[in-house]
Amino acid sequence: MSDRVRTVSTRREGRERGASGPASQDEVAGKGGEPFSVFSVRIEKRYKDATGNWQSTTRFKRGDLADLELVAFKAREFVSLAEKEAE
Repeated sequence: MSDRVRTVSTRREGRERGASGPASQDEVAGKGGEPFSVFSVRIEKRYKDATGNWQSTTRFKRGDLADLELVAFKAREFVSLAEKEAE
């Protein structure tokens, strides 16, 4: 992305039974060149495969959806608070 100035930090990770959603803050340049903060979340699930190696996926089964909902809710709550602090 050409307008990205820099990634500031990974701020917090919501985690619920294998599903996690790290939130990160990026500084991007606006139309007038003024930087502003953009927060984003990537939600993934970690699991061990049949050979015992850790894998990650962004696909969730029916039994994962309650945990996914909770992680997404916590991420939204965190991002909302972080956006207010950044203003």
